[in-house]
Amino acid sequence: VGIERNDTNDFSSIFGSGNWGLSQSLKKITVTNETTVKSNAFYGCQYVEEIVYDSDITEIGAYAFASCHRLDNVTLPDTLESIGEWAFSWCYDLSSIVIPEGVKTIGSYEFANLTALETVVLPSTLETIDYGAFYGCIMLESITLPDDLTSIGNSAFYYCTNLTTINYNGT
Repeated sequence: VGIERNDTNDFSSIFGSGNWGLSQSLKKITVTNETTVKSNAFYGCQYVEEIVYDSDITEIGAYAFASCHRLDNVTLPDTLESIGEWAFSWCYDLSSIVIPEGVKTIGSYEFANLTALETVVLPSTLETIDYGAFYGCIMLESITLPDDLTSIGNSAFYYCTNLTTINYNGT
């Protein structure tokens, strides 16, 4: 089962905030004709495995895909500028994430408890990694920070028990 949105209504006004009736059968989310994925839009859709963007998404709201436990495939669009707090937290099967150029901040707990996360590619435009951003990403072994990064919040990599290498050439 896939959900495809083809108008400008926000997801939460259609499906409610959080774990709505289709959550157990929903496997793929295709986002079309939207610029924003609203906060809590697909929170708790624990069987979702894939997210596809067929539009120019600029913002993903807080908790938008949190607790999509089986999510293992997401390609963030190049038009993305902002990702809300906890947006992808508890997506246990997500093993790789590429954050596109243009994103300046990784919010608090944005990628927390991604227990399969092994690979993170950060954009050169990134300036801030907020508090707890990668908390509990126990499979993450290394990360390269962009040269222009100016701030890393407390506990940004807390409980990343396999993180042994952080590469940073900035000042």
